[in-house]
Amino acid sequence: MAKKYLLLVFPVVSISLFSCAPKLFGTWNIDRYETTKPGEKAIVQNNIGTITFKKRGEGEKNINYNAWGRTKTDDSRFGWHSTGPYMGIESPGSDFSRTWLIITNKRKQQKWKTNSGLEGVQVIELSK
Repeated sequence: MAKKYLLLVFPVVSISLFSCAPKLFGTWNIDRYETTKPGEKAIVQNNIGTITFKKRGEGEKNINYNAWGRTKTDDSRFGWHSTGPYMGIESPGSDFSRTWLIITNKRKQQKWKTNSGLEGVQVIELSK
């Protein structure tokens, strides 16, 4: 009886544990990037580049966008880690280097949001 119970419970538990992990590996298009600073109009940009997530917490960015009159290029490697509903991007000097809340976590679609105080709120939408 105990063996039958374990055979039934183990797949359900393992699926629920692993389904929480972001489905990130591979190259994603950055379809939409929105930045809102307190007291200023939101800046929304579409198709600003790609971001690639590799195994072992490594990745690469190829991003070009405009923010408050400044053109920015972000072609660099980065580190990443995921814990529960949060994604951490570690890339010194990058606007994307911060902790993001994962709002949508699907195989071909991701939506993240972050609130960085005086720098405002950022939302990023990714697709494969």
